Amino acid sequence: MSAALQEAYAYCESVTRRSGSTFDLALSLVLRPRRQALQAIYAFCRMADDLVDLPGRAARDAAAAIERFREQLRDAFAGNPDGPLFVALLDAARRFQIPIGRFEEILDGVAMDLERGRYPTFEALVAYCRRVASSVGLACVHVFGFRDRAAPEAAVDLGIALQLTNILRDLREDAERGRIYLPAEDLQRFGVSERDILDGRRTARFAELMKFEVARAREYFDRGERLFRCLSRWIRPCPIAMACAYRKILDSIQACGYDVFTHRIRLTRGQRGLVLAATALHTVLAGRSYRLTPRPLP
Repeated sequence: MSAALQEAYAYCESVTRRSGSTFDLALSLVLRPRRQALQAIYAFCRMADDLVDLPGRAARDAAAAIERFREQLRDAFAGNPDGPLFVALLDAARRFQIPIGRFEEILDGVAMDLERGRYPTFEALVAYCRRVASSVGLACVHVFGFRDRAAPEAAVDLGIALQLTNILRDLREDAERGRIYLPAEDLQRFGVSERDILDGRRTARFAELMKFEVARAREYFDRGERLFRCLSRWIRPCPIAMACAYRKILDSIQACGYDVFTHRIRLTRGQRGLVLAATALHTVLAGRSYRLTPRPLP
């Protein structure tokens, strides 16, 4: 590996480490060069997200920034990468045969945050989740390697599960940006108004709504975790750690009475340790027919 490529991957690693995200915890369980490729994917997603979430940036400027980023992506895949991110991303894409379409879809999903801040139905929200999250999972599956044709479909479901969890955890932050991802049909069903969300009112009806949404996310985890059996045992710990960590976030949301307005749910150091322990156990079990949480959904 050339010095320039090493520096490019080091840059992507620094972006991942600075984020302090659950993704970084999961990647710590992967050996090179797959870890480097996954860090390049994460860095691309992180930088794409920042294009629309940068405080004070007008929507028109953000849209233009996304298009410039898209052109950089296309130039990179044409063999002319500009900057360390795209140097690393091109190498990872070539090495693991990741099509440019996966990254284009991610940008399409990011751009949706500029076009709409509401989703009338769950089907509309799923379309968003598929772009912004499932496309990431599909890119990662190329890095993981798989033989079972069920792997991509399972990766789509797991990506939706992760994104639904993010939506529930980040309800307050998104509302501050004027975005409400929870489907309007669900708000109406449980008698929760948009103003309740924007003002952070934790009513009994809101708790029932959140209970329903948490259960829905768990159902997608149940389907998405089929992915583990499609992967080699040595690569399973990465997606298993992600699923364990995000299921723990759902547990924490429930444990605090669905109070996602007062404070942001984060995994404690002790919980991160428990995630790693659970990952080790489930990695052993993943070759059998099982679910991470075999108990019935609430």
